[in-house]
Amino acid sequence: MIKLLAVLIITLTLPGCSFLVEVILFNNSKSSIKVCNLNHTNQNCQTIEPKSSNKVSLVADKKINAWSYSITTSGKESIYSFAFEPYPAQASNIYCQGFFMKRCDIPLQYESDGLLYWAGKNQELPTKNFPNQPPGFPVAPDA
Repeated sequence: MIKLLAVLIITLTLPGCSFLVEVILFNNSKSSIKVCNLNHTNQNCQTIEPKSSNKVSLVADKKINAWSYSITTSGKESIYSFAFEPYPAQASNIYCQGFFMKRCDIPLQYESDGLLYWAGKNQELPTKNFPNQPPGFPVAPDA
């Protein structure tokens, strides 16, 4: 019985080791946006409706110095390139998963003016008051 319990605990905690950190992106504009990860051959595009959020992968199969995403709104595509400080510097304390191997997503917010902001470690999305932005944020399109 003890061996079975030990195997069950190990089995339930191991999936936590394979979690990938993601960006949770809130679209705080009045239009749908299409977000594509340009660092991955399969660009993993997804649509985020106005005033809603979705997780966007932080996966790359190309050598990168900065993360690059395209955001398309109203038929216009813009490229956003940025770097994060080493994990967990910009990871949220709110958007987390896992128990033993906890991993926390990085919260970003897209604004109507086309800028991409870091939402902070301790704020829920959407946020009206952004904290001091890390180097390189807010991110302007095509900069």
